[in-house]
Amino acid sequence: MLLEHGAREDDALLRAAAHGGLGWLVERCLRSDHDVNARSAHGTNALFEAVCNLYLKVDDAQRLAIVRRLLDAGADATVHLDLDHGTALHWAAWGGDPALVAALLDARADPRLATGPSQRQALHALVDHAEKSAAVLGALVARGVDINAPDA
Repeated sequence: MLLEHGAREDDALLRAAAHGGLGWLVERCLRSDHDVNARSAHGTNALFEAVCNLYLKVDDAQRLAIVRRLLDAGADATVHLDLDHGTALHWAAWGGDPALVAALLDARADPRLATGPSQRQALHALVDHAEKSAAVLGALVARGVDINAPDA
């Protein structure tokens, strides 16, 4: 529908498709050689957009499938914004999704990376959503994150 209504088939379309949870369009963009790591003016890439759409009604399994597909296509799991918005891993931890956290850690996202003026690590993003923290904490600790690490 986006293409039918004049959306340009460029790297911004890949980011929009990932953000909107449109797996079929993500796949189409990747097959059309879109740059999976192309960044927006705010520094986000398609992977970040797929993870940070937690407020949308995108099914968790669908979001995870898109994230895994982007990672398989070479998405950089370490990209972070210049603003105080962290990385995809920060957002996955903040959103309380242990499967997303595990996928990003398996893709070599750095759990110790502290970003923005607040210098928060992904582990510290958990305090915002304590009810979801146990499962995410388990995913972080299982992959070697030091729970005693101080905030930077």
